[in-house]
Amino acid sequence: MCLPTRRWLPLVLVLLWGAAVSAAPDGATFYVAPNGNDRWSGRLARPNAAKTDGPLASLAGARNAVRRARTAGRLPGPVTILLRGGVYRLGSAVTFTPADSGTPAGPVTYAAYPGEKPILSGERHIRGFRRAANGLWQVRLPAGFGRFEQLYVNGRRAVRARTPNRGYFYMAGILPSGVDPATGQRGTLDDHAFLARPRDIAPLLALPPARLREVVVNAYHSWEISRHHVAAIDRDRHLVSLTGSYPPKFGHYVEHERYFLENYRAALDAPGEWYLEPDGTLLYHPQPGERLETAVVVAPGPSTLLRLVGEPEGRPVAHLSFRGLSFRYAGYRLPPEGQWSPQAACNLGAVIEADYARGVTFRDCAIEHTGTYGIWLRDGCRDCVIERCFFGDLGAGGVRLGQTVNEIPAPAAVTSHIRVDNCIIRGGGRLWPDAVGILIGHSGDNQVTHNDISLLAYTGISVGWRWGYGEVPSKRNIISFNRIHHLGWDVLADMGGIYTLGEAPGTVLANNVIHDIDGDGTSGMHGLYNDNSTAFMRLENNLVYNVRDGAYQIGSGKDNLVRNNIFIADPRNHSVHGQLLFCMYYPEETHVAATFERNILYGSGGRLLSVPDFGERLQFRHNLYWEPSGAPLDFAGQTFEAWQQLGRDAGSLVADPLFVDPARHDYRLRPESPALRLGFVPFDPRQAGVYGDRAWVARAGGVSLPPWQGLPGPPPVTFSFDFEDVPVGEKPPYAGSMVEGAGDALAVTEETAAGGKRSLKVTDVPGLKHSFNPHFWYTPNHREGVSTLSLDLRLEEGAELDLEWRQYPGHPYYFVGPRALFRDGKLFLADEPALAIPPGEWFHLEIVAGFGPDGDGTWRLAVTLPDGTTRRFEALRFGSRETNSVTWIGFISSGDQACTYYLDNIRLTNTKAEAQ
Repeated sequence: MCLPTRRWLPLVLVLLWGAAVSAAPDGATFYVAPNGNDRWSGRLARPNAAKTDGPLASLAGARNAVRRARTAGRLPGPVTILLRGGVYRLGSAVTFTPADSGTPAGPVTYAAYPGEKPILSGERHIRGFRRAANGLWQVRLPAGFGRFEQLYVNGRRAVRARTPNRGYFYMAGILPSGVDPATGQRGTLDDHAFLARPRDIAPLLALPPARLREVVVNAYHSWEISRHHVAAIDRDRHLVSLTGSYPPKFGHYVEHERYFLENYRAALDAPGEWYLEPDGTLLYHPQPGERLETAVVVAPGPSTLLRLVGEPEGRPVAHLSFRGLSFRYAGYRLPPEGQWSPQAACNLGAVIEADYARGVTFRDCAIEHTGTYGIWLRDGCRDCVIERCFFGDLGAGGVRLGQTVNEIPAPAAVTSHIRVDNCIIRGGGRLWPDAVGILIGHSGDNQVTHNDISLLAYTGISVGWRWGYGEVPSKRNIISFNRIHHLGWDVLADMGGIYTLGEAPGTVLANNVIHDIDGDGTSGMHGLYNDNSTAFMRLENNLVYNVRDGAYQIGSGKDNLVRNNIFIADPRNHSVHGQLLFCMYYPEETHVAATFERNILYGSGGRLLSVPDFGERLQFRHNLYWEPSGAPLDFAGQTFEAWQQLGRDAGSLVADPLFVDPARHDYRLRPESPALRLGFVPFDPRQAGVYGDRAWVARAGGVSLPPWQGLPGPPPVTFSFDFEDVPVGEKPPYAGSMVEGAGDALAVTEETAAGGKRSLKVTDVPGLKHSFNPHFWYTPNHREGVSTLSLDLRLEEGAELDLEWRQYPGHPYYFVGPRALFRDGKLFLADEPALAIPPGEWFHLEIVAGFGPDGDGTWRLAVTLPDGTTRRFEALRFGSRETNSVTWIGFISSGDQACTYYLDNIRLTNTKAEAQ
């Protein structure tokens, strides 16, 4: 045998090795490499010496090669495409169609070459920075580079220039209608405009119109956000008009909603921020330690990198597998009209999107640095798997299953039988904080198991998409053994570690561990949250601890079973609601909403429940309660003995459950635990979360947040209204209001006035759904200083008005400060004789109260009657001794008969606000 010369030996070895791998016995193999060529065969793992053949160069090239071979009938068996390590730049999404499918006997697998890490990336590197004034870096982008709205420096998401740099501005108020500065036309304003404080928008007033339209307003509502471009600003009214609309209307949930401004040059004032000039000049404010010579600066590419586009009627994309691939740097651009989602960032797409996929698997993949969700199996997907994947630094959330639309999809379009297992989802909501870790819409028969979900501003897992009872596809979902933790951060409200909606027969939430949902100020941070119409669901063997506003909440529901759970109160909890169970109901519902049995409820500080009068809608039995501080337990205002005498909690106990080590969050039970006598079945919380090799398990660990420092609250509000500039028929400006539209009304009128020509008319009628309507309110946020409310009032015959100052939150919902009740032609004050008020005539009120260091729990009132005499009431006690601020001042029509009253010259001042 003649041995090859040394010159040819490497080539021979390469050819022999490549041929051996290509002829793998389990099917055909193709190769892809960054130094490949899509004109080559792809049957060699590396280029041959002559550079005439070798691996393919791209995922699309490999797809095309397999498609051609399949079409020609040359690849009947399994096909494996191995991607060598390196970066594969994607300028657009790679699309797979039914023509790219495998078969049950011949699946197609796109996988990482053993020991290597292929990256499919939208990244576009930016080079050539030079030092500019004020410590900035600057570079002029080449022609055709295009615009982008995210930037990454050394793998870290940089901050698009914004103000304030931390926290938020607060809207000064809302105008329901008026002249729109963007169009010059009169019309509705409150769905796309708000009143701002002059100093907050002062930098915008210097911008020319084209630059002003590039500014983005990020507005925070209750459980969702909206993002808009600025259309125009009325300098005199400080009215900011926006592109697009926010259908629920600004101020609908919170009067002074939060927002921040981004993308204008004057906001580039902090390390880590960047701004892209209209002419393509990129400016960056470096972080300490970053070096211009070595920094890797990347702009993202398209929002979607991979699409699976099957067809209904039996033509799916089928039997494909993606293994060991990374998808990175997919961007997002705000449309000119802005964008909003009603919940869970449901109008956002994903880096990987699939419709009508069958038997598709994503295993050991990573999706990072995105502008949207990670993976969305949208319409008609079935029998797919997402397993052991890592999702990080996400613009929205991790995984979406099914549609989130109001209409129930046709059966063929319903996604089902998906397994999401052993994944890590960490760091979502970077652009859309209302996104969730895993969102299941109209989709059923799914298994979401052993995932670790953390560092999101909103909910961990959301299941179901129907508000109201009725048939839905989202049934028989198994949500189990997930570890969900470190959520919230005081960004949004009304959230849960696991959140559910609608009927869900066969759905089980079991063996999940939920902990560390924290924040300061917003409400509704819960562990397990059965919201609107959740029905027929079983919640079992879950552990919830360190959750600020309660371990469990039910909004409304039917026949849910909450069994064998461990609910631990957050020792840092400062909520005034029940610290373990919080329940709300629609009064028309009379069925059993939930049954609580064999649960352990521990460490509530005494306040176990926050519920309205629930009658028989909640059932309790065989539960164990314990308060380690020794504080007496409060069962919705009852002692435990009185509670049981009402027929509730039969077979339940108050006793120490004897956890192994609660100080270290080891909530396993000792053998002598009294919970065992009640039938409690022990479970091991350590089984929740990811599993597998040590490196993977360790990757899920080590998540922590520094102690919450809180954010500045809304500034104190003062105002003075005489209604002379408010159009007739409009509602009161700067105020929240509620009218049922059944003859009741709040409207400016010229029928009468205390001074000038106009006043506010309030019309009440009998038979309204709520006795407190119509009503309107202001949110002054006075926490210190002396506050003075003065107004003129005219009560017609039969008018009833409850003028009340409140502090939110309070127990059970709010604390009461000053309160004056007008009824039957008299003024009623606590512990004071009634004062007669002549009907049909104007009189004047002045209420004065101090808060913080200036308060003593009392208030004073001066009433100047129509004849000019003044009655003074001193040292009146607040309605609640806990009151130390005023966050709400309401004018409530509390009667149930036809009546009218008028208000004029409403003025609110505060000594602290004036000093500021």
